[in-house]
Amino acid sequence: MTRRTLVAAAVLSFALVACGGGSRGGGESDSGLPKTNWDTWFTNAVPTTVTSSAYSLLPFPARSPQGLGDRLSVYLNQGVAVAFIADSPKYGRVVVVESSPDVPDALVRHQSYVNQVSQNGTDGVHGTASIVKVREGIEGLLTTSEDGSRSALEVVYGGVQFTILGPTLSAAQAIDIANGM
Repeated sequence: MTRRTLVAAAVLSFALVACGGGSRGGGESDSGLPKTNWDTWFTNAVPTTVTSSAYSLLPFPARSPQGLGDRLSVYLNQGVAVAFIADSPKYGRVVVVESSPDVPDALVRHQSYVNQVSQNGTDGVHGTASIVKVREGIEGLLTTSEDGSRSALEVVYGGVQFTILGPTLSAAQAIDIANGM
């Protein structure tokens, strides 16, 4: 596996755990999945700053998320992804992960989204997936936990994949953040 594939798998795993039943801390959630640690992100991440020259090592143009407040922690993962963690007065704890697109081709990505949505309600699937439009009609995949308490949004624009999630982030809030980026 390439390093990018591993990062993509890690982001997806965190998103699924986040929407499937994690909270801060270690151990297991009620669903048996590992709990998400919302204070750190990538296993081998290096804390950095918003103005870091390390951004030049990324294969995509990283963008510091706007509208999330002044307190922003930044973690760089091996030059393939960056995670911004904010404690937003409006949204609570928010994580925005930026990377190269897992699926660069828009048509293939759309079909992947359709396939994920078609799994709603099937045995072993917890929560829901839906295709939403953000910004200027850009398609994204919104996943929401079974109880509706948290959502994650994946959207690709400008050659960058953004994954937006948080321990109490609602679907409307995830879409609002994406529209503001």
